[in-house]
Amino acid sequence: VGISTWAQALTYAFTSQRSYVTALDVADDVDGASYIFKMNELFYEQMAKESPHLTPEKQRSDEKRLEFEKTGSRIMIDTANNATAGRKFTLQVVHLSEVAFYKNFKELMQALMPAVSQNPDTLVILETTANGMNEAASFYWKMKAAYEADPEHTDWIVAFCSWKEHAEYAREFYNDHFRTRFELSLSAKEKKIQKEQGLSL
Repeated sequence: VGISTWAQALTYAFTSQRSYVTALDVADDVDGASYIFKMNELFYEQMAKESPHLTPEKQRSDEKRLEFEKTGSRIMIDTANNATAGRKFTLQVVHLSEVAFYKNFKELMQALMPAVSQNPDTLVILETTANGMNEAASFYWKMKAAYEADPEHTDWIVAFCSWKEHAEYAREFYNDHFRTRFELSLSAKEKKIQKEQGLSL
């Protein structure tokens, strides 16, 4: 659905257009961190082409950070393997990507959240694809508690994007023969799930 790209675009926009903003992106692994870095580079290049007046000069750009000259703003990139990511900074924007796959989600959050500024214009985004709902998946239980909480007693807004709500996760059959063959192959359990979830074939 592109949630990680949306979250990173928001992080980039927020940081590149304001002074003295420190943003932190944390990916689940090194490949994810590299992917986020490349997103920032792409945003920068496109903005430089299309809106140069909104593109601050770069002071530094590498796999660990993107710093803007004159504004004092920066985007730092780390992995969830670093349990102290962001701890020594004051952060205004945090984007944690694929958090359900962090090995030490709870410990990272305990270290990270005190570093987030208490100003009203701060932003923390936790996004992920699914990774189960067992006791070890502490992200699931944190978000479930936030979802069920009274909105006045939680700092979190939960948005769940189910795969079945997006057209790109379904496709037409080649012909009626394939459709019929597939329909006849469904087990009783699959038919039950289809009915309960309102799924197309």
